[in-house]
Amino acid sequence: MAHDQRPYTDIDKERSLILRLSVGSRTNATLDCFSPLGMEDGGIRDIDIRATSSLNASASAIHGRLNHIGGYGGWCPDQQPYYNGTGPIHKEFIQVEFPSPFRIKGIITQPRARGVEGIRRFLVSYRQDQENNEKYAWLYDGRSHKPRFFQGNSLSELKPPLVADGIRIIPEIFPRRQVCLRFELLGCQIEGAIVTYKMLQGNSLDGRYNFTDSSYDGLTEGRFLFFGLGMLTDGRLANEDLTVNNGLGWIGWNMIETPKPYIIFDFFEQKNLHFSYFPL
Repeated sequence: MAHDQRPYTDIDKERSLILRLSVGSRTNATLDCFSPLGMEDGGIRDIDIRATSSLNASASAIHGRLNHIGGYGGWCPDQQPYYNGTGPIHKEFIQVEFPSPFRIKGIITQPRARGVEGIRRFLVSYRQDQENNEKYAWLYDGRSHKPRFFQGNSLSELKPPLVADGIRIIPEIFPRRQVCLRFELLGCQIEGAIVTYKMLQGNSLDGRYNFTDSSYDGLTEGRFLFFGLGMLTDGRLANEDLTVNNGLGWIGWNMIETPKPYIIFDFFEQKNLHFSYFPL
């Protein structure tokens, strides 16, 4: 840890803790971590895509790529076993596996090419443990604590984002209404071991300096931030002079409003952290 002793006279009026971190983990690609992960362009390999069943060989999992027009025009599960049922049924899925953890922030879904068969709603399950191939957990709604439904044939944003090395899309099926699907995953690769961090949001000072984590992409409850990542892991280090840009890139707490600030990091694996900070 290193202390910076330079005076910042106009900030010394407040008792504050100002934090500037360079954490040994960051997200790759675009700064907002909202890039296509490879369903459409083939970056995700055919062997990493599979499904529980297919209507026929031309409607297999590899045809479930966004904007794909070959074969039957999409992935379509075999619904014949359910014809005598009523539904809704949530047993069929299409799955993508990654060689390492990815941060997934969105899913684009569309109906099959040259047809009207799509999906009305779908569920998501995910895996964070490559050593247990079948250990998938439902993505829950944070308020109802039930599996969360997403609308089909649209862009669905995941908030908070998922960190996973495997993901399944489970369409809602009614037996005599065929569903089909093409999709893309949006996000970025994780470089390092941090899954999420949680903390109390920073404070603003004198209406001039903004020491909040303005890019945090998780959930917020009051001033508490959780299940997300933000400025502390974006790979960018703020200007050493925190008065530049009115504190942008720094996180700080007024010791009167926030007497006991803290940050809790969740990791995939052991990691060394390097901090630079100074109390005022």
